[in-house]
Formats: sequence, C-alpha cells, structure tokens
Amino acid sequence: MSQVVEVPGLTTRVEAEQRAEDFMIDSVPVEIIEPGDGTFTVRATYPDDVHIPSAMPDEEPRPPGEHVAPPPPAPKNRKTKQLGEKGIALIKAFESCMRAVPTGFQAYFDPVQVLTIGWGHTNDNGRTFKVGDIWTQQECDAEFQNDMQVFVRAVNSMVTVPINQDQFDALVSFAFNVGAPSLKGSTLLKKLNAKDYAGAAQEFKRWNKAKGKELPGLTRRRACEALLFQSIPDKNYDGIPD
Repeated sequence: MSQVVEVPGLTTRVEAEQRAEDFMIDSVPVEIIEPGDGTFTVRATYPDDVHIPSAMPDEEPRPPGEHVAPPPPAPKNRKTKQLGEKGIALIKAFESCMRAVPTGFQAYFDPVQVLTIGWGHTNDNGRTFKVGDIWTQQECDAEFQNDMQVFVRAVNSMVTVPINQDQFDALVSFAFNVGAPSLKGSTLLKKLNAKDYAGAAQEFKRWNKAKGKELPGLTRRRACEALLFQSIPDKNYDGIPD
C-alpha cells in the first residue's frame, strides 16, 4: 500500500512549490492541489519501501535518528537561553502539522519510517502515541512547546561560547531536525565553540543529504538556518537573503 502525506492550507503557490520541494525524493509523486477555497494543498504519495536516512554530511557518522533524547540540562550556574519567535517561525515553516482529519491531525509514518504526529513530534521525547492516534491542534501545539524545551536544553548544554538569540534559534532548529547527537559531534559545534562563528555558519549547508543525495527541502532549510545564524533576513524561508 502507498502512504499519502498532505500539507493543507498553504496560502500562496510559491509557498506550496517550496513545500513540494521538501517531499521530492526520487520518483515520489508530489502534487499541488487547489481545493477551491483560495488555498493550496501539497500531496506526496510514498510507496511502502521508501526509506531515506536522516540528513547528514557524508563524512560524519550517522546519528541514531531524528529527535533523539539529548544530553542532560545545562548546569544551573550557566546563563541559558530560550527559543525566540524567529526560531519558532522557522521550525514551523518546515515542520507542518500533517495528515489532517476532521477532528485534528492523525499519526503517520514519515519518509524515514518514524511514527510522527503534529509539529514533527515522535515517541523519542515527551508524550507517547500510537498508530491511528489523532491529536487536536491544541494538543499538537502543546507538545511542540515541550519538544522545543528538550532541544533548547540540548543546545544550552553544548554551546560553551557566547551566542546571540538568532544563533541560538538556528541551532535549535538544526538540532530538532538532525538530532541532538548529530549536533554534538558536528564540525559546526566544534567551530562554534572555538569562536569561529563564520566557519560555523558555513557548516550548516553540509547537512543537506540523504543516502548521499542532496534533497531540495534540506538544502533550503539549512540555508534558512545559516541565514538566521548570521541575522540575515529571510522572511519567506526560501534560503535567499531578502
């Protein structure tokens, strides 16, 4: 059987085309549908045998999986940061609530065969769920906040040098997508903790591949994160400075 993933309610064709790029894996059919209410829906149909590993640079070890539990919280005597509005907006631009049903959003298997619900939530952290479960928008939003705190703590615990809010937000988005262990072992973090801020910004773009193949959606997300890390505006999340 095939698996259908939809992102409804997109307000512009440009936004729909960008989201469609995120699902373009090999020969997976991706459609942009106009339901007649002025919005657009992106629909991707995945065969059961599609399996794409987590985004990672070719030369670094594969992480255990996305959204893996991070290290313990940062020491209490260190000043910590919280995720800002720019970071929330960027993450939600790429982690849409999918598999909409009349009463909310149903759990589904993502392209890497991880059971997912709401804003990219998995059973690796926080509230657990099973196949067939449906969450309301309010439940999805609440667990998104819980998930963000997990990765906020991870970034706070790993970064040992001063960073600004934009840099912090970009790192949380990156860690949520590729996994906290991947950030921990990355050259990106090594350069950042050596105060090579410019070099760290250049490392984001390396994490855009799966099975050695560049994926447009990952390329765009990494570009958006790198721009945010450098406080360069990119309001439409196309990965190109405004």
